[in-house]
Amino acid sequence: MGLTLSSRLTVDPPGQAETTHALDPVFLIAAVASMLLASGVRGPLSAALLGVAIILFPGVLVVRALRPIDEIERIVTIVSLSIVGWMLVAHALLTIGWWHPEAVASAALAVFALIRLTEPNRPAPTPFDWRLLAHPQLAVSVTALVLWGWSVHHLDVSDIGMIGLAEKLPMLWFVAFGLAVVGAAHAATSPRTTTIRLVVSVIPVLVVVYGTTALTTSTIRYPWAYKHVGVIRLLDETGRLHPDIDIYNNFSGFFGLFALVRGATGVDPTSYAAWAQLVGEAFVLVAVGYLVHRVTRSVRVAYLAAVLYILTNWVGQNYFAAQTLGSFLSLVTLGLIWSWLRQERRPRSPAAAGEPWTPPRAPTTVDRRLLARRRAAIALVFLGLLMVHPLTPVVVLGAVGAAGVIGWVRDRWLLVALFVVGALWLTRSATYFAAQGFDLDFGGNLFDNAAGNKDINHAPADATLISSITQYFSLTVWLLAAIGGFVASWARRRIGALVLLAVIPFGILLVQSYGGEAIYRVYLYSLPLMTALIAWGIIASAPVDRRQRLPQPTVLASILCLAIGFGFVVVHFGRERINQVGPAEVEMDTYVHEQLEGPALLAQFAGGYPEKSGARYAVFQASDTYTPYIAEMLGSQATLPPPSDLEQVADDLVALTPGTAYVAVSPGMIDELAVLGTFPVRSTAEAADFLASSPRFELVRRIEDTYLFEVLR
Repeated sequence: MGLTLSSRLTVDPPGQAETTHALDPVFLIAAVASMLLASGVRGPLSAALLGVAIILFPGVLVVRALRPIDEIERIVTIVSLSIVGWMLVAHALLTIGWWHPEAVASAALAVFALIRLTEPNRPAPTPFDWRLLAHPQLAVSVTALVLWGWSVHHLDVSDIGMIGLAEKLPMLWFVAFGLAVVGAAHAATSPRTTTIRLVVSVIPVLVVVYGTTALTTSTIRYPWAYKHVGVIRLLDETGRLHPDIDIYNNFSGFFGLFALVRGATGVDPTSYAAWAQLVGEAFVLVAVGYLVHRVTRSVRVAYLAAVLYILTNWVGQNYFAAQTLGSFLSLVTLGLIWSWLRQERRPRSPAAAGEPWTPPRAPTTVDRRLLARRRAAIALVFLGLLMVHPLTPVVVLGAVGAAGVIGWVRDRWLLVALFVVGALWLTRSATYFAAQGFDLDFGGNLFDNAAGNKDINHAPADATLISSITQYFSLTVWLLAAIGGFVASWARRRIGALVLLAVIPFGILLVQSYGGEAIYRVYLYSLPLMTALIAWGIIASAPVDRRQRLPQPTVLASILCLAIGFGFVVVHFGRERINQVGPAEVEMDTYVHEQLEGPALLAQFAGGYPEKSGARYAVFQASDTYTPYIAEMLGSQATLPPPSDLEQVADDLVALTPGTAYVAVSPGMIDELAVLGTFPVRSTAEAADFLASSPRFELVRRIEDTYLFEVLR
C-alpha cells in the first residue's frame, strides 16, 4: 500500500541495535539543562531546555521496556509518562512545602543524563530524509506560511466587530488558509503518504489558525487564562498547595508543572502562554491520530481524522488550561488500552459481534511481565489525568467500562489499577468537595444541561447569527459523522469501537450541566471519534489505487475540508471580540494585586476581564466560583436605571467581604455586554459615568480605558 506511520520502531532484536555516540541529542538536552539550572542561569534558554526535557525524561529511559508497537506509540508514551513524572515531582514538593524547583530539576536532569549516558544498545537516531526538501508538499507548506505571514503583517485586531475576527482577515489570509488545508487533506489521503509529509502539511494549518492572534496581540487569548496564571504564581511564590482555596489547588497537575518551570527558570507563563493553543493542539493532534489508528488500524483514517479535528475543534478548550493537557492524556490512555489490552475473543454481547461492529484484530499476545509493565504505565498516565482535570477521567472510565461490559477490554487487573488510583486521588480531594457540600451540579434535565451557558435572547442580530452558525456547524459535524459511519459500515469496515467511544460523552448531559459547559465538553470529548467516522466514510468510499476514476478520497477530503474549514474560521473567530484581552486590562489587574490590601472583593461591571492573575488572587474573591457582576445584579435593562438602584448593589457588595469592595470596568466587559445585549452601555466611559453617578462608588484608578472603583460603606 505504500503507507507508513514513520520510520521503523527503535526496539531492535538483541545484537542488532546500533549504539549511538555518547553525546547524542537526548543526553545533551538533559546535561546542558542540568548545568544551566545548577549554575543559576535563568531565562528563556533554561526554560526552553527544561521544557524539552520535561517531555523527554524519564519516558525516554523506560519506553523500551514497554515495547511500543510503532514510532507514534513510542512518542506518545514517552511524552505522557514524562509529563506525569514531572507533575508528580511538583506535587510532592508542593505537598511537603519544600519548594526548591531549581535544585530538584537540576539534580533530576543530571541523573537522567547519567542514565542515558550509560544506557546500553541505544538505537541511532533515524537519519533525515533529505528527499523531502524536493517534495512538492514542502513547497505548498512554505508558500502557505509565506502568504500567511504577509497577510498578518499589518493586521489590526484592536477593533473587532460583532462577527469576530473573520471580517477583519484579509483575502490573502484566506488564500493561505485554503492552500494549507488542501495540502493537509492531500497529504492525509495520498496512497503513498508518510507521517513526516503529514507533519509538514499540518504545521501551516496550525500556524495559520492559532498563530494569527498570538502574533498580532501582546496578551494571552481568553480572559480566564489569567486565572490559571494566578494559580501558577500562587503555587510558585508560596511553595505549597492551598486545597481550601479552590478546585485548581486540588487538581493541580497542570498548575504545579508550570509552577515548577517558573520556579526553576524564572520565566513567567505570560512569556509563552499566548502560543499555548498552537503547541497544545499539536500534541493533542498526535494523540488523536494515535487513538484513531489504534481503533481503526487504518493509517489514512488516522491522518485524515487529525486534519479534520483541527478544522472542527471550535470549542476553545485548547488554550493555556488544564483541559488541553487533560485532552492529551485522556486520548493517550484510551489509545494505550486499545493498543495493548484489547481482547481478541468474541464479545459478550451478540449485537457487538457482527462484522461492522467488531473492532479490528487485537495485537498478538505478550508475556505477563510485559503486560504488568504496560498496565502500570497506563495507570500512571491515568493518574496524571486525575491530577489535571475532574471531568475528563470520568469519560475515560465510562468508555473503558462500556468496552469491558461488551467484552472488548477484559483485563481485570487494569480495571483494578484504574479504580485504585482514582479512589486514592479522590480521597485526597474529598476535603475540598466536603467543604463545598458535595455540590457537584448533578441533576437537571437533558435539555437544560445541553442549553449552554450564554443567554443570547437579547443579543444583537450579528451575535445571534454567530451563535446559530456555531450550533449548525456542530450539528453538521455530528451529521457528517453519522453519514461517514453508515458509509464505512456499508463498506464492511468495523466501526463499533468508534461509535462506542463517540457516544459515551453524551452521557454527561444526563447527569449534570457542568456549569453550563456540558454540551461543549460533550462536543470536545466526542470530536476525535466523530472526525474518525467522517474520515473512514471518505476513505471507505473509494479504492486506494490512484488510477481509479474520480471520486478519489483525496478529492472528496479536499472539498470537505475546505467547506468545513471556512465554516470553522467563522465559528472559531466569531467570538474574538470577547476572547481578546487588552493590555490596559492586564495592567489594571496587576495593579490590583500589587497595590490593594486584602481581604477584599473585586467585582466586575460584567464578564470578560482577566481577573485573579496574581499570586494574591485568593484575597480578592467572594468564593472560588462566584464573581459579582454589576450588570447581572441590576438585571437586563433597555435603558440605564436611575443612580438610586446602585445603592442596593453597593450594600450587597460590601456585605460579601469583611474588607473593601471594588468594581472593575474594562473594554472586555463592555464587549461582552454588547454581544449579549443585556445592558445598555456602549463604552467603559459610559459605564464609569454611570457608577460615578452614585456617591457609593469612588474612582481610585484609571489606566487608559479601564477603571477601578472603590465601593464605600
